[in-house]
Amino acid sequence: MAELKFLSTLRTNAEQIKADARTYISRVYKRANTLFTEASPFAQIVNVMSELGELIMFYVEDSLVEQNIYTAQQPESIYGLSRLTGHDATRGFAATGEIEFRWKVGADLGKIAGTGLNIDGRAQLQCEQNGLKYTLLTPSDRYRLEKSSKSKVKTAMVQGEFEQQTFTGTGEPMQAYNVKVNKLTDHSMVSVSVNGEKWTKHESMYDLLNNEKGFILKTGIAGGLDVYFGTGNFGAIPVAGSDIQVEYVKHSGALGNLADGQDLVFQWQAEGTDSNGDEFDLNEYLELTITSSPKMGADKENPEFTKLMAPLTSKSFVLATPDNYEYFLSRYGMFSYVDAYNTTSDEYLDDDNVIYIFAVPDVKRKLLASQDYFSIP
Repeated sequence: MAELKFLSTLRTNAEQIKADARTYISRVYKRANTLFTEASPFAQIVNVMSELGELIMFYVEDSLVEQNIYTAQQPESIYGLSRLTGHDATRGFAATGEIEFRWKVGADLGKIAGTGLNIDGRAQLQCEQNGLKYTLLTPSDRYRLEKSSKSKVKTAMVQGEFEQQTFTGTGEPMQAYNVKVNKLTDHSMVSVSVNGEKWTKHESMYDLLNNEKGFILKTGIAGGLDVYFGTGNFGAIPVAGSDIQVEYVKHSGALGNLADGQDLVFQWQAEGTDSNGDEFDLNEYLELTITSSPKMGADKENPEFTKLMAPLTSKSFVLATPDNYEYFLSRYGMFSYVDAYNTTSDEYLDDDNVIYIFAVPDVKRKLLASQDYFSIP
């Protein structure tokens, strides 16, 4: 048995252990008057065992590293650990703006049957400057523009497109669904309906009342969105076979931002319909003006940023301390530097409840191809 103790506890490197094993086997082969080479059976076994051992040690080391948010490298690990602190990693924000439109002067409205045109409440437009699509944000499914109307219609728009995914309720408590999305989704513009009825979003399971029709929405650890329903005591349970629809906005983040003062050109990507159901090109009949260029678009949260922000999370979701303000403002991705502070350490008491904020806009998000740091407005 003494001969088998060929491994030294001082040599723990994988290559060192492999070398010791090969040395021992070579010695045994030599005693048997046999040549030991790479093609020898035991050499092949040692190579395979060495590779498997290194893989096992790699997975053990990786699992230990990924359990600490400060040493973790995988985004899924970082986002998952931040969820334990109450921080929900930002999925990004779609740029929003405002437009107004009216009948074009000289448009031949006689071709339109009835008293006006019906326009889809989610009609899309495309910007010629960046090639991205934008969608109207109207409270109704459709809007009707009467021929007799001389006024301008003002409405909000969001960069991106609305999309839906459907799931089937199981009737069990704490139902959870992962919505797989291959693009950025807006962190706020998400709605969930059960059998056509919209349910209310909450931040925590303990915010749900008994059998309240509500849900919890979190950034998916493996990507996309995670939707959770209640237990009965805390929130209602979707019944078995119920139709669950999750609607969200897919967007392009900061690329959707457009600077004020630009000569922006948008083209309608939708058709209007008259009383007979005939379709008409809205670009021929409507005059479009941008009253507020799309802005406040932001990309999804950087994992390194998550490591910094997770400890600052307000468990009560209240803006109470300077850290809470830094956490809240930083998530929008619009500032290169944010500092919030108070002056409770001085002897002047009148401003002790005042939070002072110093925020520097990230001008890199506003630069166009023809601009530099000296010519930006």
